[in-house]
Amino acid sequence: MLQGGLSPVSGAAVTLYAAGSAYGANATVLATATSDSSGDFTLTYGIPGTPEALYVVALGGSVVADNKVAPANKPKSQAIPAAANSAIGLMGLVGLSNAVPTSFTVNELTTVAAEWALAQFTDATGQIIGAPSSNAIGFGNALAQSQANLADITTGEPAIFWSNNGVTEASCTGDTPPVNCDGLERMNTIANILASCVQSSSSSSAPCTTLFADTAGTTTLQAAHVMATNPVANVATLFTLQSESPPFAPNLGTAPDGWEIALNLDPGSTLDGSNFLAIDAAGNVWVPNFDGNSVTEISPIGTLVGNFAPAAADFNESDNLAIDAVGNVWVGNFSSSSSSVSELLAGCSTSSCTGLNFTPAGANFASPQGVAIDTSGNVWVVNPGNNSVTKLTSGGALVGNFTPEGSNFDLPQFLAIDTAGNVWVTNIIGDSVTELTASGGLGGNFAPAGAAFDDPGGIAIDTAGNFWIPNEVGNTVSELLAGCSTAACTGLNFSPAGANLNESISIAIDSANHVWATNAGGDSVTELTSSGALAGNFAPAGAGFNAPDGLGIDASGNVWMANAGDGGNSVSELIGAARPVLTPKVACLKKAPASAVCLP
Repeated sequence: MLQGGLSPVSGAAVTLYAAGSAYGANATVLATATSDSSGDFTLTYGIPGTPEALYVVALGGSVVADNKVAPANKPKSQAIPAAANSAIGLMGLVGLSNAVPTSFTVNELTTVAAEWALAQFTDATGQIIGAPSSNAIGFGNALAQSQANLADITTGEPAIFWSNNGVTEASCTGDTPPVNCDGLERMNTIANILASCVQSSSSSSAPCTTLFADTAGTTTLQAAHVMATNPVANVATLFTLQSESPPFAPNLGTAPDGWEIALNLDPGSTLDGSNFLAIDAAGNVWVPNFDGNSVTEISPIGTLVGNFAPAAADFNESDNLAIDAVGNVWVGNFSSSSSSVSELLAGCSTSSCTGLNFTPAGANFASPQGVAIDTSGNVWVVNPGNNSVTKLTSGGALVGNFTPEGSNFDLPQFLAIDTAGNVWVTNIIGDSVTELTASGGLGGNFAPAGAAFDDPGGIAIDTAGNFWIPNEVGNTVSELLAGCSTAACTGLNFSPAGANLNESISIAIDSANHVWATNAGGDSVTELTSSGALAGNFAPAGAGFNAPDGLGIDASGNVWMANAGDGGNSVSELIGAARPVLTPKVACLKKAPASAVCLP
């Protein structure tokens, strides 16, 4: 059934597509139909031999309004519709399947679910969806998220995620609604905005005119795509388009900070002192539990895979972690009394998980924190407790513990590995960045005035080889331009108006070279462009931010953050907000040519 709001859409051109083989391109038409006065349509097509990513697009038509006066010889459901509205555009994701369900609903809610979850896989018209085979995992995870967490195409209603998390229309009233009410309310509000145009008489109606002026769209599908990919534009004006009696509830009572949709997750209530996270090749999110002495694995749709603490891993204040190319998870144990590095072997499950613990002689672990993997599978670990960096083989044996003369380590905390295998380490107290060669020698210690380092935290490298570092005390983001050497190193510093950088510790780069930084002191996440300009500062209530710290971007374009504040014990997700990234991080380094961050 095709619906505009809660009413049938008649005379719409309905097309069943198989998704394309490139980002937002090459979709294949499988069947076409026209909706009748009840909003029904029949699709006749050859069923694919193997599951494909199927979706339905409806364009044009008109809403059959129940309050219209029908001729005496026709039932009310056959009421004469308004003139065709060419601005109507609706979408529903069937998902990976051989065939569409025998009965399903396409409306504004399913449209929002599709456009947000698949924002990075959809073209500028909002109509053509596709992904290359190299990102089949990220694409499949995005399809699954749309239906599991946002809207159910079978019913056209909110997905099961909301009710599983105690979110209903009734629960979202009062003084203390569940955190995730905000996500559902945003989704419904956006659907109501689209419905204001869909339910109008034509594309020249006041709601459509305003919608398209603020999104540069020509259909509601295109408008939705622009709202998903540029969520901070014209928010207040778009918010006013909801009717006095909007079809989808609960909805927002006041204009939000943007149209981003966020979820807050604590599956199985297993998270306990979660500061950081890492994402594996399948899109699963791994979170160390500092207080719980364990590591939690969360699926790409936010469900619990398992919480692991095998005795042999000997977790003790498990803090930061990294995932190697074959799926092993390496964890730094911060405890000063038993500093070590643990490994969870690939293939952990709730019934079996093999753990190992390493403290080889000469490793000199001292409250190990930052962890990174190089292309040979070696594990690099920063020791803030004794101002050194340790390198282990992929088997946990010692390669070396490094403090070369001139490194000027001063409370080193985080590190990143560049395409040449050099290791870059931030010094919080020293207000500098140190480069080690792949063999542990000194590449240089850098603190150019233009960088204005002030307690530099995490470090990430973009596709051009530039280094981005948030300053926890300075409330800015610094950039070291590619090509730093001991003779010359150009530094820049950014804090654009509205960025609201506040105790920023962790940082990540998406494949468009946009820079994402968590704000532990501001309970938000900031996005900067590759030139350091503001793209947005996001603090949706649905994220449930509580001193967000650890940060990662997955192959679907979702942004994941660990909430490190007292009682936070959760992970937040911004859906489809960033350009997809191949995970884990070392996977991009192993590509030819190598890159520190890359598109799958």
